[in-house]
Amino acid sequence: MFKANQLPFIGYKPMVKKIKKDFDKDGHGYPLEIKVKDGYGRLLMQQTFKNVWDRKSKPEIMTDGDWSAPITVEYQVGPAEVSEMLDEVECAPPDNSVQQDLSEYFEV
Repeated sequence: MFKANQLPFIGYKPMVKKIKKDFDKDGHGYPLEIKVKDGYGRLLMQQTFKNVWDRKSKPEIMTDGDWSAPITVEYQVGPAEVSEMLDEVECAPPDNSVQQDLSEYFEV
C-alpha cells in the first residue's frame, strides 16, 4: 500500500517521455492525455500535453488516499485507447515532512 505523496512512482517520468516521443513520431493529434489508474479504476494522476512543444507539463495528482499496484497507464492514440498494466511499481519513501505557510510573516 502506498500513500498519495508517493506519486508519481519511480519510472513514471521515463515512461511518459517514451510515450510522448512515440506519439510525436507517429504524428498523432494533440492533446495527449496520460492517465494512471489503480486496480479499482480510480484515477490516481493524469498528465496532459497540449502540443508537440509542451515540455513543462507536470503530472497532476488526483487522489489523496492510499493506493496499491497493479496500476494501469492509459492514453489515446488516434481512435484507439492504449493501456499498459504494471503489476509492480517502485516508489520513493513517503514524505512525512510538514510544510508551513510562511506568507503571513512576509510582505508579498
